[in-house]
Amino acid sequence: MSSQLLLPLAEPPLKQSTLSTWTRSLFDAAHRSDWLAVILGPAISVPFATCYAALVCSDPSLRNHFPMVLQQVMWTQLLGSVIALFVGQFVTTTNLDPLTAILFGQLARKVARLEMHENQETILSNVMLLMPFVSLCLGVVLYIVGKLKLAMMLRFIPYTVVAGFLAGSGILILQESLSLAAGIELWDLVRQSLVSFTDLAGASNLASSWVQVMLAILFSALLEFVREWHMFSTPLVMVGAVGLSIALEKLSSGSLPPRSWFLPFPEPVDWWAPFEQVRDGFHQSYEKTAVADMEFMGSFVVIMTVSWSINTLAVAKLVPLRPGLERCDEQEEIRDLGVTNILLGSCGGLCSMQSFKIPMIMRCVRSGPNWPYFNVMMNILLFLCSPRSIVQSVPRFLFAGTVVRLACDLINEWLLDARRRVSAEEWLVLLATAIAVVINVTLGILFGLFCTLAWFAFEYTNVTGVAHESTLSESRSRVERSENEHKLLQEHGGSTLILWLNGYFFFGLACQVIEQIRETIKGRKASAVILDFSNVPAIDASGVCALVELVQELRDHRMVRVIFSGMARRLTKSLETAAQHQQVDLVLEMFLDLDKAVECCEETILKGLPMQKKPSFGKRISKIDSLNCISDVAPVLLERSNEPDGGIWHHLLENELKYLDPGQSSFPKRARIQ
Repeated sequence: MSSQLLLPLAEPPLKQSTLSTWTRSLFDAAHRSDWLAVILGPAISVPFATCYAALVCSDPSLRNHFPMVLQQVMWTQLLGSVIALFVGQFVTTTNLDPLTAILFGQLARKVARLEMHENQETILSNVMLLMPFVSLCLGVVLYIVGKLKLAMMLRFIPYTVVAGFLAGSGILILQESLSLAAGIELWDLVRQSLVSFTDLAGASNLASSWVQVMLAILFSALLEFVREWHMFSTPLVMVGAVGLSIALEKLSSGSLPPRSWFLPFPEPVDWWAPFEQVRDGFHQSYEKTAVADMEFMGSFVVIMTVSWSINTLAVAKLVPLRPGLERCDEQEEIRDLGVTNILLGSCGGLCSMQSFKIPMIMRCVRSGPNWPYFNVMMNILLFLCSPRSIVQSVPRFLFAGTVVRLACDLINEWLLDARRRVSAEEWLVLLATAIAVVINVTLGILFGLFCTLAWFAFEYTNVTGVAHESTLSESRSRVERSENEHKLLQEHGGSTLILWLNGYFFFGLACQVIEQIRETIKGRKASAVILDFSNVPAIDASGVCALVELVQELRDHRMVRVIFSGMARRLTKSLETAAQHQQVDLVLEMFLDLDKAVECCEETILKGLPMQKKPSFGKRISKIDSLNCISDVAPVLLERSNEPDGGIWHHLLENELKYLDPGQSSFPKRARIQ
C-alpha cells in the first residue's frame, strides 16, 4: 500500500538577480503611488516655503535678502525631510509653521529697529544666526517636555484658552498673508486708502494692492471649493494657477500681470551663502539687541511648545504611523520633535514640525512608506537649484492665497464653529483671548488664563455659599424624645441657627461667603450657630483665616457659640493652625456629622431651661441617639453586663416597655419571650 503526501513539498525559491529585485521594488513602489511625491512635493512645499520666506522678510530692511532667507528655508526642508526618515513615529516630513514664520518676521523687524544705523548685512547676519539658535533652544525645551512627560499638564489648559490661541493665530496669519499679497502692511493699506479716498490719483496707486488682496481671497475660496472634489484638486489648482500665470506672461510679452504683482527676486544666491551669513553672525556684537533677543526667545519657546504639543494631537489623527506601530505615544513624539529641532538648529536650519499636508494626500492614494525617499530627492534638487523661475513667474496673491486658506481653517474651526459648542459667555472669553493673541502673542495666553479664571470664579459664586438655612425649631436630630421635650425645643430652638454651606471657598469668594454668614447671623440674632461643611471640599488660606476671625468676633463681641460639623480632617487642622498662628485662644467645637451637632445643641437647650419648665417623668426613659445607640440606660445594666447583649433588651422589657407601650399590647409577647 503506497502512501501519498497530504501537502506538496515546498519548492526551494528561485534565486533572483539583484537587477530583478530592484525592478520588483521599483514596480511595487510605482504601484503604491509613492512616486507621486515627486509631483506633490514641489507643488506644495515650494509655494509654502516661498510664502514663509516672504513673511520673514516682510521688513523693508530684509526685503532685498529674500533669496538668502528662501535658500535657508529650502535647506531646512531638505534637512528636515532627511531627519524624518529616522526620527519620529509618523511617515511624514517636516515643514515650517506659518505662525513660526510670522514670529521670525517680528524678530527681524525688532532687530532692524534696534540696529537701524547698521548696514543691512549686519542685520541679516544677526537674524540668520538668531533663528537657528532659537530653534536649538526650542528643541531642548521640547525634548525635556517629552522626556519628563510634562505635556500632560497641557490637558489642564482650559478649552477657551486653547481655542482662543489657535483662533488668534489664524487671525494673525490671515493678517500677515494679506499684507504679503498687498505688498505693504494691511493696516497701512487701509489707512492710506482712507486718506487718499478723495484723491483719485492717490487712490489709483493703491488699486493694485487691493486687487491682489481680493485675488488672494478669491484664490483661497477656490481652494476651499475644489478640495472636496478629489484629493489632488488642491495641488492641481495650484499648479494650474502657476501655469496660467506663466502663459499669460508669455502671451502679453511680460506686460501682464504687472511686475509689481511679483515678489522682488534679485540674483539667486549659492547654496552655501546662508552658512556664510550664519558664520558672520558669530563675529557680530549683540549688546543693542541682547535684551530683545532674550525676551523673544523666551516668549517664542513658550508659545511654540504649547502650540506644537497641541498640534501633535491633531497630527496623530491625520498622519499614518510607521509600519509596525499600533498607536502613537504623544510624549515620545514630542521628544522626537525636540530632537529634530535640535539637529535643525545645530545645522543652521529653522524650527519645523511634522507636516501633514503631503502625508494626508499620500495616505489617500494608498502609498507605501517609500514616498519620503522620493520627497528627499526632490528637496535635494530644489535646494541645489534655486526656485527662482517659479518665484518670478507666480504673483504674490497665489502664495498668499495658500496661507489664507490655512488661516481661514483655523478661524472657522476654533472661532466660528466653537460658537455652537460652548455657551455665549465662554465664547466671549474665547473671542477676547483671540484678540489678545493678535495684539501680543506672549501676553495673549496669560490674558486668556486670567479671563477664564475670572469667569470661573464669577460662575462659581452662584453655587457657592449658604445653600440652606434653618433653626433648631424646624430641624431636629434623630434622637427619640418625648412630646414635652419637642415642645420645649420648638419654643426655644429659634435662637440656634443651622447653615448648610456648599462649594469650594477660594480667593475673594471665601471672604464673600464669610460675610454672608455674618449678615445671616446678625439678622437672626442667634445665640448659637451650626455651620455644616459636608458639601465644602476645600477652603483656601484666605478662607481659613477669615473663618477664624469670624469665630473670634462672634465669641468675643456677640457671645455667639459656633459649632462645626462635617468638616474634613485637613480643614480642621488648617483651622487649628490658623488660630495658633493668629494667637487666638479658640476651643473649636467639631462634630463628624450634622446630626450629632444638632443633638448637642438640643441637650444644651434642655439642660439650660428653668426647673419648672422641664418635663417630669416617673422614671427615666432610655433614648436612641443618631447612631442608633441607647443612652441614659439605668444602672441596673451594670449588674447584668456579663450577658451577651449587655442586658439592654432585658432592661427595655422590664423597665421601659410600659412607657413605650402604655396600652400593654405587647405584654403577652413579652411573656412568651421570657
